[in-house]
Order: sequence, then C-alpha cells, then structure tokens
Amino acid sequence: MAKKNIAVLEFGSGHLSVMIGERGLNNSFEVLGFSEKQYAGFMNGEFLEPENLLLEVQSVIASAEEEANCKITHLYIGVPTEFCAVVTKNAEIEFNKRRKVTNDDIEMLFDEADDFGANTTHKVINRCPIYFVLDDGRKIIEPKGKHTKTLSATLSFALCEKRFITTMQQIVMPLHFEVVDYYCETLSESLFLIEPETRDNMAILVDCGYLTTSVALVMGDGLLGLRSFSLGGGHIMADLCEAFKLTPKQAESLKRKVDISYKPEEDDVYEIPTDDEPILLKATEVNQVVENRISQIGRMINKCIDDIEYNVKDYLPILLTGGGICYVKGSRACLSNAINRDVEISCPPVPQMDKPHASAVLSLLDLALKQNKQVSQFFIIKLFKKK
Repeated sequence: MAKKNIAVLEFGSGHLSVMIGERGLNNSFEVLGFSEKQYAGFMNGEFLEPENLLLEVQSVIASAEEEANCKITHLYIGVPTEFCAVVTKNAEIEFNKRRKVTNDDIEMLFDEADDFGANTTHKVINRCPIYFVLDDGRKIIEPKGKHTKTLSATLSFALCEKRFITTMQQIVMPLHFEVVDYYCETLSESLFLIEPETRDNMAILVDCGYLTTSVALVMGDGLLGLRSFSLGGGHIMADLCEAFKLTPKQAESLKRKVDISYKPEEDDVYEIPTDDEPILLKATEVNQVVENRISQIGRMINKCIDDIEYNVKDYLPILLTGGGICYVKGSRACLSNAINRDVEISCPPVPQMDKPHASAVLSLLDLALKQNKQVSQFFIIKLFKKK
C-alpha cells in the first residue's frame, strides 16, 4: 500500500499555511514540511483578492512539498468560520427491544436528522454529537455498547458555503490529490484545544486572527453555535497607523511593544527606531488606542454569544486563541473587563509549538491524522465517507 502523505491547508485571515505531517511518539506530531505566506485574506465572507488566490495556494502547497520532499496525497482544507454555518438538530430512533447500541444505529440517527441535501447554498462537511440520551434518561457522549430501547440525541452539523468548495476545487483539481476533504476550522480547534470534560459542560472558544474573529459555543464533540465578525489584530495596527501617522511596519513594531497591563506615567513613551531619529509616542495615548479596539472586539464577542441564543452561564470563561491579540501584553485583562467574563489564553498542547497563532493549523492536522487512522469512528462522522 502506497504511503499516505497527509497535509492540511489553513486559511488565516492574513496568511496561508500548509503543514505536512504524521503522528509522532506519545501522540505528538512529526512535521515533515511547512510553508506559510502572507496574502490579502478575507473579510465579511469574501476573499479580498480572489484573482490571486489560485497561484498563492498552489505556491504554498508546492513550497511545503519541496521542504518535505514528497507529494501530498491527502489534503484537508480548513474552512474559516466566515464560510461556515452550524445547525443543531434533535433526532430519535426506537428499537424492537432493549439491546446494545451499534455504530450503525448512531449513523442512522445522524442520517435521520440530516435533511440538508436540498440546501442550495451550503453543504454538510462535518456531523458531530452534542450528547445522546438513553431510555433511562441518562445523557452520554459515547452510546456504543450501551443497552437501551430508544436512542435520542442532539446533533451538530457544520455546513460550508458551496461557493467556497467550488473555488477550492478549481484551485486543487490540477494538483491531482487522491483525497480532498473539508473540516470546519473552529470545530477542529474546539476538539483539539478543549479537554473533553470541559466540553461536556459547555465552553466558549474565541479565535481572534488578523482580520476576523470567530466565536464558538462548544458542547460534547460538536458546536452549539458559531459566529464571526471582521475585526482582529490587524485593525489595531491600522488604528496605530492612523492615529500616529505611522507606516504599517512601524505600527506593527509599536504593537509588539505595547503593554496595556500597567497605567503609564504622563511622561512615559514608546520608542520606534527609524533610519533617522527614533519616533517617540506618549504611552498613555498609544495604550488608549489599543484598549479602545480590544474593548470593541470584546463587545462584538458578547453580541455573538447573545446571538447564539443559548443559556450561557455568566461564570463560563472565554478561551482565547489565535495570533490577533493574544501577544499584546495586557490584552487578556482588557478583554476580560470588556466582556465581563474571565479570559484564558488557549494554546496547542504541543511542545515547542504551543503558541496561540498555531492553534488552527495544528488542530486541523490532528483531526486529519485521527480521521485517517480511524482512532474512533464517531470522533467525527464525515458525510463524505459514503461514496
């Protein structure tokens, strides 16, 4: 049997990433090839420079293959939240007598709830359980092997815009991969970053990127709701450019120096080196600009949580990942004040790769490897596995 070379393609809102990898020791990763490049990104559900997308994606794929010295056979494409939707449904089946639940029973339950075939704009890419209920009223995550006469469930369906899939098919078809499949990026992050015990009791995951932010309400092995808005770390850089007449490079350098965890004195300054005289900016004014934007992001996060329309307890913390604001010193406390919830930074549990900006690509790789090895058939039930 020919070796599978498994790769994932991640669309960040400011960069493209391709990672080729396999499973290492102790459930770690062995990265065979990695390539990343900046691109125009996307906002409000639209790629900003669609005419360049084909060459940019093919280029980053070729660079990863060159580094790994192999040809990708299986490509898994992460679908950003702005091109996804999540729908939850309830379903129930009844058996002739009390008996053990099988994998076929669980799949039948999903099939009963999956009525999206006639949808003209979206296609189901992932089907996941929130929880199952046995005839004695017990709620469980894994019903296989349990005895019951009825099996009901709350199920989560992640849907991708068909136009996104069409665009990707046009890009990757000339590359002749054996398998091309799609994962909801935020779903993969939820399953990778959040412990099962935490997910069982509900969790909120926020991925703040360069231009966009996603908000997911997570429960069990699925998503109860998913929202996004076009604000991120790049808007802080743009604010600094506008407020202090800086170049993007200077503003990005300033952003990395900013520390909003302390109250600066009136004469404190940030210094930006240039080829001529350094630029000196009042720390109080710079901090205020950054705090204003992070507070706005916090208000939008709260709006997304309200829009999902579930009873989300006030004590439930925000799990924050992504490279948008996690690296701004003091951003966690500032965001917590704006949201009125505790905020915890969530990083990939991978030695030497435990950085918030790596959450998406590593979570996609983790899910792709699990899907291929079929560690658990119902870890994520793929619609596309039925030919």
